Amino acid sequence: MSTYIRDTAIVLRVRPHRERDAWVSFWTRHHGKQEAYATGLQTSTSKQRAHLQPFAEVELMLAEGKQFLRVAVAQMTAHHGSAARVHPVWSGILGAICRLCEALSGPQDPLEDERIFLLFRFVRERAAAFTLPFSPERALFVQAFLLQRFAGLFGYRVPVQQC
Repeated sequence: MSTYIRDTAIVLRVRPHRERDAWVSFWTRHHGKQEAYATGLQTSTSKQRAHLQPFAEVELMLAEGKQFLRVAVAQMTAHHGSAARVHPVWSGILGAICRLCEALSGPQDPLEDERIFLLFRFVRERAAAFTLPFSPERALFVQAFLLQRFAGLFGYRVPVQQC
C-alpha cells in the first residue's frame, strides 16, 4: 500500500518525459524540494495540466513508490495569484530563482526550511500585484537582491560589503 505526502508547494520546473508524461520539481512548505513523476500530464485531456505550471502554488498529494514519487493530486490554491499575468520581467526573475533553487538543492532534499517557501510566495504575490513598467536597472537590482536572499537561505549568503 502506498503512503502519501500532502503539502502545499510551488512548482519550480516541468520537464517533459517521453510523449505524455513529465517530471515536476516542487518546493514544498514542510518537506523541502521534491521531484515527482506526472503520468499523462502532456495530453490535451489532462485535468492537472493547468495546475502544474511553473510558479503555480498547488495543494499537492504525492504517492510514494519504490523508485520515485508520483503526482496523485495537484490543485491550485486560493493564494496562487495569477501566474499567467506575471510581467515578463517578473517571469525572468522567478525563473532565475527557480533555477537557483534547482541548482542548490537535490531531489528529496532534506532541507525543510519553510522560509524558502514563504519567500517564494512573497515574490509571487509581488509579481502578480506589480503593474508598473520596469527599467532594466531596476530589474537587475530586484533580481540580484532576491537571488542574494534565496542564496542566504541555502547558506550561501555573500556580504553586501564584498560586492
